[in-house]
Amino acid sequence: MGLWSSRKPDDEVDNGDAESSHGPGTRDHDDERTSLLPPPGAGHRLDPDDPAVTPYNLLSVRSLRWVSIVLLAVSSLWWILLLISIFVTPPAMHSRGSGFFSFAYTTLSTGSLVVLLLFYVTPSRSEQYSWITLCTLLLVDTIIVLSVPRIRGEEGWVGIVSVVGATLVSAWAVLCDRVVEYGKVEEEERLTGRRETRRSLKEWLSVFTVTITLIAFIALTVLFTGNLIIRARDLSLTPPGTRY
Repeated sequence: MGLWSSRKPDDEVDNGDAESSHGPGTRDHDDERTSLLPPPGAGHRLDPDDPAVTPYNLLSVRSLRWVSIVLLAVSSLWWILLLISIFVTPPAMHSRGSGFFSFAYTTLSTGSLVVLLLFYVTPSRSEQYSWITLCTLLLVDTIIVLSVPRIRGEEGWVGIVSVVGATLVSAWAVLCDRVVEYGKVEEEERLTGRRETRRSLKEWLSVFTVTITLIAFIALTVLFTGNLIIRARDLSLTPPGTRY
């Protein structure tokens, strides 16, 4: 190389590159508020399929599940008692109705709690809308039973307790589904860093099964509502003939 050449030696070029790579230009966006340490847990994110990523980590989700189990036990005992009362009437449970009215609504309540517990950790929009629809129909049934004196007298306190219980169970299912959904999102964001939008095949099968089951429950409730409307209409008619 010539004496007056402008080319730098290799050592100087390497040193210049090292200085430029560590110079202030690489930290143009850093200021006095920039953290020198990475955020805690940034390097310990879990996989979304990890069993530790579950809404059961939250106390509220576990508490609602245990309350649902207690409600299922109470509903099952009431269902057994009503099944026995169809053949042998226990004391203070006599009603002028057939007994199948209260038994049908208790069966619906027990089935709803079973479905809620079986698919507790796989909430979905279709499930929530189905629960809300079912709760609305049962609320209409409750209003009809309580507002028509003849139906209220025929079914007695047993029928009233059964239809009100079915309405409360469906409202409880709506609450549980919402809480589990929020808890699932919270745990995914806390443990994986983002909300998981995909579902596994098992979760899709669960969502499909619970949606079909709830649609069947809604269809049965529509029949119950139609029956109550027809009964209320018949009871409002004046019998033919003249009473002397």
